[in-house]
Amino acid sequence: MECPQCKLINPESAACCDCGYSFLSGKMEIPHVPVVSASKLPDALGAASGRKTPFLAKLGLVLAWGVVAAGCAVLLLSLLLKYWGL
Repeated sequence: MECPQCKLINPESAACCDCGYSFLSGKMEIPHVPVVSASKLPDALGAASGRKTPFLAKLGLVLAWGVVAAGCAVLLLSLLLKYWGL
């Protein structure tokens, strides 16, 4: 059967719809909680909605790249020292 509130097709045995509409009483019994589809999940989390990246996330990226850069510098230095025989 089709829900008169949200137009979702429900089984004939359903007592209520996912939107909260009760087929038994004919009214909304449960407050409506919007369902977020997977395609809109990044937007719902704010990742694609123009919100700024949190400070700690930026700090984590900077620190991670710093560790990578330091590791590369140490490797390069050790190769140069080995090449020069020091």
